[in-house]
Amino acid sequence: MLSGPGAMNTTISLMSDAKNFFEGAYVILAIAFVFLLSYYILLNAIHIEKILGEKGKAIFQKIMGLLTFVIGIQFVINGLTMVLTGWGFI
Repeated sequence: MLSGPGAMNTTISLMSDAKNFFEGAYVILAIAFVFLLSYYILLNAIHIEKILGEKGKAIFQKIMGLLTFVIGIQFVINGLTMVLTGWGFI
């Protein structure tokens, strides 16, 4: 449930861009690192929640919302750049 279409697309893109074995291995190591980090965070979610408290959770939610918004804006910019380049405006 943690990997959606974005993660799959990114993995396929990075693996297709890998020029040799080591670059592919780096992608696989990054996936393993994210898996272990996610597992650790989910395993200790109750303890992390106690440490953060209500204000910490609210701040974390705001930061994650901002990051999601910024990534979405970057997707729009990238898409518009590709379209405008294809139409010859850029």
